[in-house]
Amino acid sequence: MVTGFLPGKAMNCCDQCGEAKLDFVYTPERSTRGLNVYLCGNCRTQTRHAMAVSSGADWGNVRYGKGFRTQQALDALAPFISFEAPMAVLDVGSNRGRFAKAFLNKASNARMVAVEPDERYADSSADLPRTFLIQSRIEDTHLDDGVFDIVHSCHTIEHLAHPFAALKDHARVLKDGGLLVVDAPNIALIGGDDIVEEWFIDKHLYHF
Repeated sequence: MVTGFLPGKAMNCCDQCGEAKLDFVYTPERSTRGLNVYLCGNCRTQTRHAMAVSSGADWGNVRYGKGFRTQQALDALAPFISFEAPMAVLDVGSNRGRFAKAFLNKASNARMVAVEPDERYADSSADLPRTFLIQSRIEDTHLDDGVFDIVHSCHTIEHLAHPFAALKDHARVLKDGGLLVVDAPNIALIGGDDIVEEWFIDKHLYHF
């Protein structure tokens, strides 16, 4: 299931599948960006739970969610890499640098490029060893072809205006046989009894 947002106008085609089968669902309350919610009839899949949403699309705070996913990313990579080998790693949306720091601690021969647009967090990666910080949105970052062994993107893709264009670009900058790790919130959890936050917020443009 994919739910898409675009500010101020109707969407014509799904960014994922390219089909013009988007149905308007609703307009979240208090959206400061004028967002609407659409559902792609082509990408839609059956879900186990009836969906429910709360109001307040303008909700937001300083999130720590990325940091809680660091160990999962390291565990996902471990079967496929040697942490002793020289590696070039791209951390997309590096935030407070938790993944970059943890990875560099385990991989003493790795080099890291950290991309983070938010000036409140970007400096967290600035002083890490073997790390080059790019303070920019990933869409505005121009990197060479085939230079990275690993591209890591955690809780970033849902913020992008064109997520599948970003995925194609991640593939472009990866070496042959390189690894892409993408971690995003799973909308299938929206029916859970312990979900107390608004999912359809201004910061999230796509839901997967």
